[in-house]
Amino acid sequence: MTEPKQLPSADLMSEHDDRRGSPGGPRPGPLGRLAGLAYRRRGTVLLAWVAVLAIAFGLSAALKGAYVNDGSVPGSDSAQAQTLLTERFPAQSGDSVGVVARAIDLVGEDHVSLGSDFDGGPPLPRGMRDVRDLPMITDAMLRRGYSEERIRKFLGGNLLRVFRQITEKSNGRR
Repeated sequence: MTEPKQLPSADLMSEHDDRRGSPGGPRPGPLGRLAGLAYRRRGTVLLAWVAVLAIAFGLSAALKGAYVNDGSVPGSDSAQAQTLLTERFPAQSGDSVGVVARAIDLVGEDHVSLGSDFDGGPPLPRGMRDVRDLPMITDAMLRRGYSEERIRKFLGGNLLRVFRQITEKSNGRR
């Protein structure tokens, strides 16, 4: 009887190692090989990503222009609407609270709510830069004598009420 050839355990294990595939099994494709390379050289890959991000931020800072939120895309509906409002109602141009007051007079305080489109559309009211300046609208509404309840409805209460009504109906509750 002949004795089987003894293989060192390291060789036996490497033949069944997942990185190399099973003997006679399929070899990894290009993405598998790329993943293996990225794993083996993960420190280098991490440094490369950090370098790419640093370059992207550097180029962004060097090439950026001034941020403008004035609905100035030529020919857009927002630009046309703003031009029309400015031409016909120059005194009210930029007066959002006046627009809100008129909307409340037309349809009632239960049907008017603050929009969230601060990144496009018509220019913001005078003095407002972005959402950080929302308290200016609240102050203007208080100066006009609006009740805190009416202001709460406008600042989100009406929207929440409508969302609740919609979700209750969709869940079968009435």
